[in-house]
Amino acid sequence: MGFPILFDTGDCNFKRGEHMQTTVNFSNTGTINCQTQTWCNNEFTGFTGGVWVMFADASGNIIGHTAPIQTFGVDGKWIPGKVSSRTDLWFMDWNSIPQFGPKENVVAIQVWQGEHPQNRLMQDVADFVFIGSSIATVIGDFGTAVGKWTGGSTKTAPTKAQAAEVAQRA
Repeated sequence: MGFPILFDTGDCNFKRGEHMQTTVNFSNTGTINCQTQTWCNNEFTGFTGGVWVMFADASGNIIGHTAPIQTFGVDGKWIPGKVSSRTDLWFMDWNSIPQFGPKENVVAIQVWQGEHPQNRLMQDVADFVFIGSSIATVIGDFGTAVGKWTGGSTKTAPTKAQAAEVAQRA
């Protein structure tokens, strides 16, 4: 078999709307170009998936594999500020991976992909705190702008004189 050696897993649906698809292009220079799409059809729950590429010789023996396992996480579709679909490009070189034979002996590619659970709770909490503080800043900036426009303050109610002045301008 000649180079490049191509492989596409197709859509792999693990369970309850959790999907991954990986394509691999192994060139004669030893470059391993991969693209992994990870997506979730669930409203509130996401998942983390893992991908591991193996290279086989004519006898079916694994003579090389990517390391470490590549992981990609997505969240539910209705989780604000989070992604439920992502596409990642990743690259490796034959000389940088665990190998047990020359790249010229590779005739087939096998891909393992599946759930690879990661505890992302603390990162998700930090993301929600950031989103909440960003919203509060926007609301505060809006309130300040309105206060300046009306001649009032966002911290205290306008005085009767300020209210009268605003009414005259209107």
